[in-house]
Amino acid sequence: MSKAQPGMSKAQPGIIGAQPDMSMERADIAFEVNGAAVSVCVPPVRRLSSVLRDELHLTGTKIGCDAGDCGACTVLVDGEPVCACLMSAASAAGTMVTTVEGLANGRLSALQASFLDHGAAQCGICTPGLLVAATALLDARPNPTEAETQDALGGVLCRCTGYRKIVAAVMDASRHVDGLDFRLPRSGRAVGSSPLRLDGLPKVTGGEKFGGDSFPVDALGVLVVRSPHYHARFAFGDLDAWVKAHPGIVGVFTAADIPGKNCFGVIAPFADQPALAEGFSRFRGEAVALVAGEREAILDLDLSDFPVRWTELPHVLQPCEAQADGAQLIHDNRPANLLTTGFVERGDPEAALAGAAFTVSGAIDTSYVEHAYIEPEAGYAYMDGDTLVVVACTQAPYMDRDDVAKVLGLAVDKVRIVPTATGGGFGSKLDVSLQPLIGLVAIKTGRPAALVYTRNESMISTTKRHPAEMRATIGADADGLVTGMVFAGDFNTGAYASWGPTVANRVPVHASGPYATPNYRAEGRAIHTNGPISGAFRGFGVPQATIMQETLYDELAERLGLDRLDFRLKNCLRNGSETVTGQKLESGVGIAECLEALRPHWARALVDAEAFNTANETRKRGVGVASCWYGCGNTSLPNPSTIKVGISTSGDVVLHQGAVDIGQGSNTVIAQICADALGLPLESFRLKSADTAITPDAGKTSASRQTFVTGKAAEKAGRALRETMLRFANVSGKAAIALDGTGLVIREGEATRHIDLSTLKADADGFVFRAEESYDPPTQPLDAKGQGKPYAVYGYGAQIAELEVDLKLGTVKLIKITAAHDVGRAINPLLAEGQIEGGIAQGIGMALMEEYIPGRTENLHDYLIPTIGDVPPIETILIEVSDPEGPFGAKGLGEHVLIPTAPAILNAIRHATGVLVTKIPATPARIRAAIRDKEARR
Repeated sequence: MSKAQPGMSKAQPGIIGAQPDMSMERADIAFEVNGAAVSVCVPPVRRLSSVLRDELHLTGTKIGCDAGDCGACTVLVDGEPVCACLMSAASAAGTMVTTVEGLANGRLSALQASFLDHGAAQCGICTPGLLVAATALLDARPNPTEAETQDALGGVLCRCTGYRKIVAAVMDASRHVDGLDFRLPRSGRAVGSSPLRLDGLPKVTGGEKFGGDSFPVDALGVLVVRSPHYHARFAFGDLDAWVKAHPGIVGVFTAADIPGKNCFGVIAPFADQPALAEGFSRFRGEAVALVAGEREAILDLDLSDFPVRWTELPHVLQPCEAQADGAQLIHDNRPANLLTTGFVERGDPEAALAGAAFTVSGAIDTSYVEHAYIEPEAGYAYMDGDTLVVVACTQAPYMDRDDVAKVLGLAVDKVRIVPTATGGGFGSKLDVSLQPLIGLVAIKTGRPAALVYTRNESMISTTKRHPAEMRATIGADADGLVTGMVFAGDFNTGAYASWGPTVANRVPVHASGPYATPNYRAEGRAIHTNGPISGAFRGFGVPQATIMQETLYDELAERLGLDRLDFRLKNCLRNGSETVTGQKLESGVGIAECLEALRPHWARALVDAEAFNTANETRKRGVGVASCWYGCGNTSLPNPSTIKVGISTSGDVVLHQGAVDIGQGSNTVIAQICADALGLPLESFRLKSADTAITPDAGKTSASRQTFVTGKAAEKAGRALRETMLRFANVSGKAAIALDGTGLVIREGEATRHIDLSTLKADADGFVFRAEESYDPPTQPLDAKGQGKPYAVYGYGAQIAELEVDLKLGTVKLIKITAAHDVGRAINPLLAEGQIEGGIAQGIGMALMEEYIPGRTENLHDYLIPTIGDVPPIETILIEVSDPEGPFGAKGLGEHVLIPTAPAILNAIRHATGVLVTKIPATPARIRAAIRDKEARR
């Protein structure tokens, strides 16, 4: 049936700034901002957040939702914290407004200094709102309690930090004086220290420029018309007439306007997604057209009359529906809607399970999980001569460059990607989103084109964590040694491939957990549906598989009559062990050390739980443990990073560091590694961050690869530069080097040589000495049975969750998380702790509350992520089992930290209640249902 229907409602297309104003009538509105009188002429209903950003250029006030859900736009109005996105310009008349830019009076405030000192700012997108809210608290209570701090900051969401360092920074602010001494370690002492983030200062002053913070004044605004249906055919009406009927609209662009190949994808052999759909859409939120216009016209535009006619088609949202006989194919070249399959087999698992003294079997289903970074996708594009320049948030600039060039029919050297600061990514900003769209408008109009996704638009159109339907059986002998395991998982990859092949192939390698499993078979299948596209999200499917494996390990330990921690120690991998892919781990295996480090905490927690449960009837305490391992980098694929470093004539060490820092700290960590390899202090370094025109490709920021892979390239480059300088001075490798202004000072024994750098000839980069080195981890392909060496380095970890369950309500109160993670070498312990705490917070969300439901939870009000009050105290134990392959022995960390959290929580819930929730997240309703089912079976 054909029916006329507009694109998504006018609250949903991506636009510059706020939602459409209801009236273009303007008024002069006067108020005070950061102590200065201002007057603006704007529509009275325009949001204060837009006025601050677009009229006054105070972009430290961030916009994450335009609905008062995230708190990123928090400002002080007459001393009280207010969400600026919920306040009209008219309401601000006559008030005194303070933004993050007004917190420092020439020097950092004590609170800002405390944030830097504690590592409380990671990506930095939520930091201004937190600082402003905390300032109001500290004005009233200079020494707040933890509860007061959590209450005051409860309206500001953070997706990176896990909040614990934020709480500590606020409570400790009174012990800081205004200003801050940037303490950087001396030569040879950077690795292992925790200097302040090299990019930290703008994060706390509001100076950091994210994707939507620096649009050219003459930029066209862009709206995206998107499908309101899961599957539909569509046709456009008279687009030219529609444009003429709307003053200020410059043009409408569709797939017919795309000059290149209208297809992109992060894995070239599987690339299948159009930048703009052609004739029919495969998922709700798919882009079908672009509207470009002057900024004011775009702000006031209502797309309800946009000429598009939709014919809704049958759709499937679950893998079982997509694989049913007769199901319509989402892609004609993929039979049974199967994207791909990953497979690992070793030994004879059926015989092992048949001969096992004990076996356990189970099934677990997980849900879509939204990345929920506080910064929606944003950026602008413009033509620089015959080169298209795209300035936007991203995790993978070189991948963006290649896909934009392909879609727009340009040579790759005619596309330049300049990453802005990125306000969280967690995997979703690996895929291109708005880059080819704004690029198309810039090419077609010759003018800069800018776009910011609304929160709803970001959530409906970008990738999610794969929902999984998993089944497994594990067997052990009478001594408690695991003898065999089989695992099967169907992963809902949605309408397009994205990172589905990576998930399908990574899961079977990891589904055994970090345990010796001599007989094993695992299969992971990525299956297409008309649901949201599933892609990369911190772990590439391993967190889901670990829930399946670790919950069964608890059940198997119980059947064996063994302590759950002891059972894991009995079976964990050690140096010399072989993995399920037949890879022999010669050294660097730290899972046993992680579990042993948890032993005293485990014993104490069990005693505490028993005492609590004896004294309480309706609330019960539980303790859970879970482990993880994670291969750092790509699975059996090339994975290189390149680093360039040089000495300038002015005596600076210039580091071209192309690893995009999305909050994890690569800007600082990579510099620390390079500094110690070179033998010069960190204070001598100047960063040149990712830019495809000037910075070598350091690969994508994902798969826990940057510290390991790019760090190793930085170590090699630092050592090569040092060797070049020593060779020039004709001294041995034992010589010490130092920089003194424009002088290079080299000392060996009693001899000292001074070299005036300003007299040496500089190359095109301004370097008098330079080095450029690459590193690609040594891996091997997997054969037909998944045997081989998929990763050069693995990271390991284990966590304990302590919690209370209200048996009547099904609610869970987290008491404490204790986390032991093997990082090989802690390059920066403070940043490592921050990664662990942030990953745990996301694991809490996955376990207890996060469930993206298309059409229902498409904003940050209905989709719940942990708030500052949801994250309990976290005790971090950094384990350093050096791996000789890593830089200074370091391993990756970013993904590992999330993986054990959810299964540890689920195991703790079972310990408290006697029931395992098998549909994740374990909401109160699901916990109560499981308890009722248990009671009914008695």
